[in-house]
Amino acid sequence: MDRTCSPSSSSQNNSLPSLVELGISLIHEKCRVCDQPGHGFHFGAFTCRACSAFFRRAHFSLVTERKCRLSNGRCVPTKGGRWFCKKCRLAKCSEAGMNSRNIQYDRDANKTSLLSSTNVNRNMKNKNAIPNTVESLLGISNLIILLENRSEPNACPVVDISLLVDKATNYILNPVLIRKDGDMSNLEQLSLGLQDIQSSQKENVLEKKFITIADHMKQFEKAMCATAKWLACSKKIQSFDDDVKIKILRTVWFNWGRLEHMTATAKMRIRGSCGKEQLMFSSDTKLNFGNVHIDLSCFSKYSFEQMRYFFSPNEVYYDEAISKMVEMQPSDIELTYLICAICFHITGKHFGGDIEEEMGHLQDVLASDLHDYYCKNNFPMYLLRLKQLLKIKDTFVKLRNIRLEKYEIGGVFKVINMEFSQCTHQEYFHVPC
Repeated sequence: MDRTCSPSSSSQNNSLPSLVELGISLIHEKCRVCDQPGHGFHFGAFTCRACSAFFRRAHFSLVTERKCRLSNGRCVPTKGGRWFCKKCRLAKCSEAGMNSRNIQYDRDANKTSLLSSTNVNRNMKNKNAIPNTVESLLGISNLIILLENRSEPNACPVVDISLLVDKATNYILNPVLIRKDGDMSNLEQLSLGLQDIQSSQKENVLEKKFITIADHMKQFEKAMCATAKWLACSKKIQSFDDDVKIKILRTVWFNWGRLEHMTATAKMRIRGSCGKEQLMFSSDTKLNFGNVHIDLSCFSKYSFEQMRYFFSPNEVYYDEAISKMVEMQPSDIELTYLICAICFHITGKHFGGDIEEEMGHLQDVLASDLHDYYCKNNFPMYLLRLKQLLKIKDTFVKLRNIRLEKYEIGGVFKVINMEFSQCTHQEYFHVPC
């Protein structure tokens, strides 16, 4: 959803004392390493998440000697904050005051080489345990905080996604799951990742008739974290610079979440576990287009009934595209290729330049993987299947463009509004779903 950061979400606005009361500081200082917007103090210096993750990986790396790319030790980042020389980037980290003594070993995946197995098991158990807070007992996201907005009467709450962004970023920069995938292609790796994410899907699911704010927040959390884990499955994506990985995540997570729902719905319809008027909402719930009410108080002052123009079932749930999936009955590999083609195309067009070039090359790799898959499995007339995939993609893009136009209208008349505690977080909602 295309959003702008309203004045009420700025640190200079005195109408949000709750931010101060909760100790949330809206810092706009730049990273001391790459000169991009910083996140906080990491290992003794104010840096962004990407440089923090780079320093942590460099500390645990088996490489002890690095060569300067220009052989003069004077490399600098690009205007976009991208480093091409690891040696000079690490030197800049040290110059900025980052110190390996500040690394918390019990937070790092490499701690197994530093702690006993007993301590590791105990720490991991404590780390993964969810405290019995009111939020967790009620099924509310612990990673998204809704803050009171006192800028005007009946204003939508201010959304703080700092914890969610931190968690998702860590998933993509520091993958926990290491696969022994042998000679698997990148497309096969991503397909296996999608299957893992959808492995919890239940056959007998309940119909959900009311979507609450808590449901929205849980969907945001699931989509962003699942996208990060899925992207980390590809060795090709793992080879990208950290800032590129974060930009991909930031751009595709909402669209990826919608596409994942679509593929799950298509599979359930093919198996007869989901009707033509229904959509899978989660692994254990589904929606009926004509029999659901949605709480929009987090995004708008208006009720769901007043906002129905913006929530046409076919457009919101991409039902026409789902029907084409059911007709084609694509394999997991084909569904994964479809998701990749849409998401990476959106990323390339959004950023342009070097990112668009990288996304184009990635799509070439995945297209070659799909060709090899068809040849290996002796698919007859697979060009017909490619045309069917292209039709599904075109249908998705058509419906997405309709949504973009409606969101633009909603923005002009200020009927759709989402405010964030940090202006940088609006970028995660900048590319409409």
